[in-house]
Amino acid sequence: IRGPFGINISGKVRYLSGYPYSRSVNPRDLGVTEVRGNTWIFAEPRGSYNLDDLFLVDLRLEKQFKIGRTISLNLFAEVFNLMNGDAVTSLETNDASWTEFGTVRELQYPRNFRFGTRIEF
Repeated sequence: IRGPFGINISGKVRYLSGYPYSRSVNPRDLGVTEVRGNTWIFAEPRGSYNLDDLFLVDLRLEKQFKIGRTISLNLFAEVFNLMNGDAVTSLETNDASWTEFGTVRELQYPRNFRFGTRIEF
């Protein structure tokens, strides 16, 4: 969209439903010794839980300046995660002696900014 002062405005809005997950256990923690490799079994039906939904809004502003007949200079600013959401995107699904089920491993990236320039000739 062409905004005031010749500034181009663009953006992206995304909604993602939370990823389903289930609690899993290691058979060795249940006393089963005849297990090969790194085996996990579901302790509950698949998809018993869901991670938080993600609502993401990104915004970009860009202004172009003409330099002579064939050269243009573009300045831009971008904001990612404009609403600064902090949804959980990964957590511990294994329930074992060395982990705790539901421990948060990763959150949505916080709001961040990027500024740049581009020369076209």
